Amino acid sequence: MQTGGIDLSKTASSRCLQFENEKKLKARILFPVTPFNIFNGLFPYGLALIGTMAKKAGYEVYSLICKPDEELTNYLDRLIKYIKDNNINIVAISANSTIYPETKNMIKRVRSEGCVTILGGIIVTSHPILIAESIGADFYIYGEGEETFLELIKAITHGKDDYSDIDGLLYYCENKTVMNKPRKPIHDLDSLPFIDHELFDFTEHLRLYRTLFLISSRSCPYSCTFCYNKTHIPYRRHSLNYSFEQLDDYLKYYGENIQELRFNDSLFNTDKSYLSEFCERIKPYGLPYSILSRVSNVDKETMKKLKDSGCYAILYGLESVNDSVLQSMNKKITFKEIENAFEITKSHGIKSYGVLIFGDIVETEETVKENLEFFFANILKHSILLTALHIYPGTKVYDYAVKNGIIQNELEYFESNLPILNISRLSDRYFTSLLEKINRYNSICSIAYTPLYTKNNTYSVSQQGTVSFSVFCPICNNEVHINNIDINTELSGIFGNQNDRRMDCRICCSQFRWHKMPMVETFIFFHKHKEKYYQFFHSYFGKKILVFGMSDVIRYFISAFPELGSSIVGIVDSKYENFHCDSYSGLKVNPPEYAENTDFEFVISGAVYRINEIVKVLQNMGKKVNIINWNDVLK
Repeated sequence: MQTGGIDLSKTASSRCLQFENEKKLKARILFPVTPFNIFNGLFPYGLALIGTMAKKAGYEVYSLICKPDEELTNYLDRLIKYIKDNNINIVAISANSTIYPETKNMIKRVRSEGCVTILGGIIVTSHPILIAESIGADFYIYGEGEETFLELIKAITHGKDDYSDIDGLLYYCENKTVMNKPRKPIHDLDSLPFIDHELFDFTEHLRLYRTLFLISSRSCPYSCTFCYNKTHIPYRRHSLNYSFEQLDDYLKYYGENIQELRFNDSLFNTDKSYLSEFCERIKPYGLPYSILSRVSNVDKETMKKLKDSGCYAILYGLESVNDSVLQSMNKKITFKEIENAFEITKSHGIKSYGVLIFGDIVETEETVKENLEFFFANILKHSILLTALHIYPGTKVYDYAVKNGIIQNELEYFESNLPILNISRLSDRYFTSLLEKINRYNSICSIAYTPLYTKNNTYSVSQQGTVSFSVFCPICNNEVHINNIDINTELSGIFGNQNDRRMDCRICCSQFRWHKMPMVETFIFFHKHKEKYYQFFHSYFGKKILVFGMSDVIRYFISAFPELGSSIVGIVDSKYENFHCDSYSGLKVNPPEYAENTDFEFVISGAVYRINEIVKVLQNMGKKVNIINWNDVLK
């Protein structure tokens, strides 16, 4: 039988006969962490938790974590090689609905290596039968997967051919897809273990993003039409003791790589007594943090506690400022509550973030206009992102689109990576124009709200090859820091694909953009040739050196070679008024006249193209000039 182009003639049980005798063939389970599993530092907690539990159960477990900014094609090549090199025979994959083609391709390649494939995640839970009959895995887990996965592995490794007693499982048997009854949600979340950091080591990603994402609850008590949420699954939360023990566990392992916390719960402040105790316990950590919140849960007392304990930003679920649209979305909030939340948050010095979604079922040109007016009236006070409505499988708007023929072929919709569709009262022509405006207005917001950094930045390089940055907030003039970024592997990536870095000021809560500067490329280039430059400069250590013409190159040399920095007797530059005291040598940047009364033996300059001019200026002062020609080292 073939469904969706996938040959299902080989049932799951037939592919698992190799495990009939566990002593003959031991399960070697791989958990791939793909580029789609990690988003801006948010790693797949659910997948890592299941892998940790499998290891604790005594199974031989492996993980292959993608590199920061790694392309999927390259990752898949590494994955197949890893499977071969380590004799992997079971691969557990987690995916969401937006990457159907990529997931299908991964399963095909992994399955071709003879591995049993297990697929879980929102892609399965949102549309179990369709996925199970089209994407080509051996087993599918829907709902919470921890207990289902362990029961399934036990069945596979013991050569069972009957999986009907495993709740939360789908598989193909006797020419049909079998969907077992749902698994009951885990009642006591505190019974779950902490992540095994040796198995799932996200150091590279934390070094890059410096933000640790934490989730202290599951499910959501609300049911917005655009959000996937099974209403029969109860809202549960970890105890505060568990959450802080977990945080301590992360800090112990990752240490200085964690400079900020982000609590990614759908609703963090639903319980005031819980939040009050949380604020008391998080404050001693001294780490800035951000949360997600509903605008209906905001009051001055709560906001004060959040601010005092280190909360610097709150992401609110706005979605719309029109009450009719909010009602259609089943948001159970009002525009008045949105205004109130923004006002209270700003008055307490906490940054407000929000998202406006365009394209709800009752969206009209008038409601679009209301939202855009609110957007432009607030872009200088708050950070607001515009987006079109995404119709995710398993949501009420998805059911509406299918029922009304907007989605005519559900499988094709998955295969097309869930394209944006118009289910609103807007004409298709207007809707298409609106999508273009959204992209353009988001760009305008970025330019208007995040001024380009124009002041002198500071940075230093350690002997271990890490660089630390300090930039001035263009709004309040306070310093913002990024520390210990690895030059060889991460420096270019820190600015993202758009060659800039969005940063938040911890003092005024403003967000600004720091463009990628030539300095970054300078550090990367010269650090690759550090040994050659060290040999070159070694003979000048201890000599009296004058710096004439400050530049990023000289800053690197001073930072990379402390012996050179301690040999500097002065720094002069024709644009000395633009400089502060140099943070690497501790010396003031002076006007060229300063050299006349300074005793020096050698001169080094970052302004290579001005060497002849510099020599002439110094000779007119009656100075003997010996230039350190560092520019010739690589010639």
